[in-house]
Amino acid sequence: MTAYDAWDRLVEVKVTDGAVVATYRHDRLKRRVTKVAGGNTNTTTTQNRWQVPRNA
Repeated sequence: MTAYDAWDRLVEVKVTDGAVVATYRHDRLKRRVTKVAGGNTNTTTTQNRWQVPRNA
């Protein structure tokens, strides 16, 4: 199961029993900036049109 926000951006993924598998956060330009899955947090920052992945 998936959940979307008011701007049609993916914010959550759940398995059939309702457990959350991943959550996502987005910036005001609809770019995904944070993904939390399996206890790991991945953050992406954007600088000068380049996306630089960064693990936090």
